[in-house]
Amino acid sequence: MAFKGTQKRTQQALELEVENLGAHLNAYTSREQTVYYAKAFRQDVPQAVDIISDILQNSKLEPSKIERERDVILREQVEVDKQHEEVVFDHLHAVAFQGQPLGRTILGPRQNILSIKREHLESYIKTNYTPDRMVLVGSGGVDHQELVKLAEKQFSSLPQSANPAPLGRLAHTKTDFVGSEVRIRDDTMSTCNVAIAVEGVSWSSPDYFPMLVMQSIFGNWDRSLGASPLLSSRLSHIISSNNLANSFMSFSTSYSDTGLWGIYLVSENLVNLDDMVHFTLREWTRMSISPKESEVERAKSQLKATLLLSLDGTSAIAEDIGRQVVTSGRRFTPKQIENAIEAVTVEEIKRVAQKYLWDKDFALAAYGRVEGLLDYNRIRADMSRFATSSHFEGMPPPLKGIKILDLSRVLAAPLCSMLLADLGADVVKVESLTGDDTRSWHPPSARLPEGDDTPLPDQPPESAYFLCVNRNKRSISVNFKTSQGLEIIHRLILGSDVLIENYIPGKLGKLGLDYDTCRDINPGLIYTSISGYGQTGPYATYAGYDVVIEAEAGLMHITGDPHGPPAKVGVAATDVATGLYAHGAILAALLSRQQTGRGIAGLANIASNYLIAGVSASRHGTGHPSIVPYQVFPCEDGDLMIGVGNDNQFKIFCDILGKQDLGSSDKFSTNGARVKNREELVAIIESTMQAKPSAHWTSRLSGKGIPFGPINDIKGTFEHPQVVARNLVVEVDHPRAGKIKLVGPAVTYNGGRMRIRLPPPYLGQHTREVLEDIGYIDEEIKELMLQGVIR
Repeated sequence: MAFKGTQKRTQQALELEVENLGAHLNAYTSREQTVYYAKAFRQDVPQAVDIISDILQNSKLEPSKIERERDVILREQVEVDKQHEEVVFDHLHAVAFQGQPLGRTILGPRQNILSIKREHLESYIKTNYTPDRMVLVGSGGVDHQELVKLAEKQFSSLPQSANPAPLGRLAHTKTDFVGSEVRIRDDTMSTCNVAIAVEGVSWSSPDYFPMLVMQSIFGNWDRSLGASPLLSSRLSHIISSNNLANSFMSFSTSYSDTGLWGIYLVSENLVNLDDMVHFTLREWTRMSISPKESEVERAKSQLKATLLLSLDGTSAIAEDIGRQVVTSGRRFTPKQIENAIEAVTVEEIKRVAQKYLWDKDFALAAYGRVEGLLDYNRIRADMSRFATSSHFEGMPPPLKGIKILDLSRVLAAPLCSMLLADLGADVVKVESLTGDDTRSWHPPSARLPEGDDTPLPDQPPESAYFLCVNRNKRSISVNFKTSQGLEIIHRLILGSDVLIENYIPGKLGKLGLDYDTCRDINPGLIYTSISGYGQTGPYATYAGYDVVIEAEAGLMHITGDPHGPPAKVGVAATDVATGLYAHGAILAALLSRQQTGRGIAGLANIASNYLIAGVSASRHGTGHPSIVPYQVFPCEDGDLMIGVGNDNQFKIFCDILGKQDLGSSDKFSTNGARVKNREELVAIIESTMQAKPSAHWTSRLSGKGIPFGPINDIKGTFEHPQVVARNLVVEVDHPRAGKIKLVGPAVTYNGGRMRIRLPPPYLGQHTREVLEDIGYIDEEIKELMLQGVIR
């Protein structure tokens, strides 16, 4: 309708004016953008801009012409429905983005075409043709300052949007990708046409170019090409040599906040459709495990050539500039594009493949002779089988895809988020501009390597305390007491599944980060608060450090020598227990998708002594209040911890000591009697064991079923044969500290452990990366750094 006449120009006058200029005027619409462009001589640029301005702002939208155009669109829709590829991709979008704008076709449903009226068009123009949603671009013989003046002259009267948003910034809720399928069976066709896609990336995603390179690795193939068997794509060799398809086309389609990455296949080999899909998915899986450097380099060269050749001509360049500015708020120059592609490595391909392809839900659209395709669940299970058999020793990370916003510090909550990160969750650790308190808790710390290329050279070394509970996380340094910083946190909340915090109750509420506020931003958010005394009660606002909780909860009262003062546990036991409780609570909440409670530290068996028997526990050193012998015993040259858990074990222990008579004595034959006569029995055992070295007793105790062990220092612990055999220590490369050793994840699944994907981050290491993930552009990030909002 834009070319059917305006208040100033009739349709005939418009066509004659363009013809007399020797110009070209056209327009097209995609799922997210509408483009109007004029190609004219240099001296006619002002007149060309005037024409575009006129048709955008002053179209008559005459009802009679709307009726004629309605018939044109209906005929166009009929033609589109004859194009198999268009049909498949329309249905692919419909199932991948169900019930959302991206799921609709460009032309729209037939009922909309039949019912559209002038007022609908006027409403659309008023809503969408606003300054914050438009870009005026010139290329070729166009002076920039002249174009700026023309924009001010021709477009300054455009109405303002009700909620203006900067170009490149999302103005709507993120589009959801749905793993699902649609099959349209038509036995009159000779082929099966099928598209399979996973959720891709947006135009502004930092993974945009790696995903394009990975798409280029698969490339396109058509058996009608004479050289098709000689193409370098490995998938093309498999498809060609086994006659599995007529053709395939890989694609990486991006939108403002999401995308589709996948492949479109056409095959008349209807009995082997399952093989066609199987080998395609197997090649996808290979990208996560072992892409070859040669194929990555080939793909990079092909991609650079393709992208640069696509900019052949002023029209293509203008369209490319406009799209980039609208979608990302900036423009990549050809040189920047070349550099971005060249920076992609084999490891980058593995990373993005594991992030976007590995064991992911997919959308499938099939049209034609589809009866030979396996059902969705069978294909999905096939992807899972690849995942469990070819990459992970145990099982794939169960929390992969879960996003956790970690606002916590020190130990309990960071331990909780680390355990979730070990299970595959993407944990973003939010730190103040000075960092987590524990970064300054040194010595000990990891020694920084010499050299000028160490990140943050002005900062102290990484403390051992921080490193031990922050692996597999990304760090972003933000002052969220500022309005800009709070906006960053709110945008992170919008895309998060879980928020973890351990502030004093009420503190985050004053900053605009209480549960009710966060729930309004993201109704599905699991909000986890970890505090010393809980959210209610007279002590709720008290600071709850581990050592204080140990004292008030009675743990210190039962720890230490019976004749000495109370003692704290050697590690922060209540912090560790709290982190474990919260970790379990979040896993339960993830299953039910409702708000979780707070972490709890409990002493179940000690509490029971008092509640059940009315007996207050006392200190027993290394001994046990209810079991004897169960403590450390001195030998001639060291100490052994021995735990005799039942009466039969005690008899065996007496044989080892050479004190068989003790096992049959009424004073010691039962555990109750041994507890009653604790001091006498312990004195006999101590005097006996002190007469021989620990090696003597170790050899006699071995294989007898009695728990025992030496009292190792920390060095001895990590040199223990069992620790070495179980590979409990993992070495990782830290960007500041070089190679460091960490205690690896404790749990094995089917014989394999979750791997450490990321070393503990240095302060603000991922600030830029995370902000780019949520739509911030380079200029905004630089401005936030200058203002001291981020680091």
